[in-house]
Amino acid sequence: MSVLDRRLSKYTVKRPEVVFEWKDRLSEAEGWLVIQSIKNGAAKSLTFVKKGLTKEILEKQAKALEVKLTISGPPVGGAALGLNFDREDTRFLSIMNRFLKALSPILKNYCGVEAGENISNQEIEIQCNNLGLLHPWEGIVEGYLSYTPDNKFKSTIRALQGFEPYNNEEKLGSISRLQQRNNILLSDDRFIPNELQKFTVDEIIAGWGIAESIRHYYMIYGGFINNKFIVLQGWNPISAIAAFFLCKYGALVAGIIDQNGGIISEKGMGFEEIKALYNHDKGQTLESSQKISFERLSKSFWDIPAEIFIHADRHLRISQNQAERIVKSGIEVISFGEDNPFEDTEDFFGETAAYLDSGISLIHPIISNNGKERMSAYLLKKEAQPNDMAIIKDVSENIRLSIMRLHQFNPKRTGLFAKALELSLTDLV
Repeated sequence: MSVLDRRLSKYTVKRPEVVFEWKDRLSEAEGWLVIQSIKNGAAKSLTFVKKGLTKEILEKQAKALEVKLTISGPPVGGAALGLNFDREDTRFLSIMNRFLKALSPILKNYCGVEAGENISNQEIEIQCNNLGLLHPWEGIVEGYLSYTPDNKFKSTIRALQGFEPYNNEEKLGSISRLQQRNNILLSDDRFIPNELQKFTVDEIIAGWGIAESIRHYYMIYGGFINNKFIVLQGWNPISAIAAFFLCKYGALVAGIIDQNGGIISEKGMGFEEIKALYNHDKGQTLESSQKISFERLSKSFWDIPAEIFIHADRHLRISQNQAERIVKSGIEVISFGEDNPFEDTEDFFGETAAYLDSGISLIHPIISNNGKERMSAYLLKKEAQPNDMAIIKDVSENIRLSIMRLHQFNPKRTGLFAKALELSLTDLV
């Protein structure tokens, strides 16, 4: 049994530290808050709304987030908050309000929340504000930034790492920066896809992280992006922005696929073509005279000769057959904009992931897909500057350091996915 297998076998059976179960008195709705662990005084939770949601699904989500936080920060525990209810039901907002009201003592003191599925950060902020919370992360600010370990050894380590508990003024400063998060505008033209429109950092930061993971990979492991061909599995604001930046570095897009069809370009689409595709509606839909049907495109998409593969589609996961074709097509590296990219039944490292990881370079989504998470973690810090360039540089540097650490322990170009997971689990088991 490998080191990774041993760590996964321990972690996957590890029980959550806190489970809060709720049943709405006025409807059939039910909900849970699953906190895998309270680490450094706090936990961070994603929020899910879906008919058929179960506590067991949330337990898996809490574990997955906890692993991701070892890279993005802040160094708190992972959690998942979920409501088993139809998002389209007109009663949703009132039910969600009652659920969060029941959770408010936890949300105020040691657990922060943000969007996961079928709910936006703006909706969560409005609900939290209605309950008297200054921000959905107030629990993290109060728990983590005030935390002083009872254990003297842990207190010493925390002090050596340069962390001192925040005073009330410093905590309010963190809240203020987090409140600005969704409205920080891009001011540098190099990062703006359309000079005639205003863009926020939040709109581009996830795609920027994916592109930077590719750039840092080639800088650290060797190679160049210029003139390399990219294929995109998924067309959305995240993958489109990743392509925008990679084409800015000189790459060409050879193919795009989503549920509604896609494009194949033998000569490759350059920066201006990708920019035009994105600016149709900020990457929401793929509109082109070259577009062909999904049924036709899916027969050949995974055989397109290319070097860079970006997966960013939660509806189209990579199968074993597709993985075998990807390796044969000449792909050198895959970066992910989706946390669960494979059809594997295993939660963290299944057969398809292992097959690809043994043949090509896979940049784990805990590294490539953490732009939004890192942005919030950065704004939490007292020295943080709530402006576009400070955030963009911090996200890039966090990814660079993560890949450098990966290279230190795994200098070969295969096995990156497993090693990244193994290193993160070191802190959790």
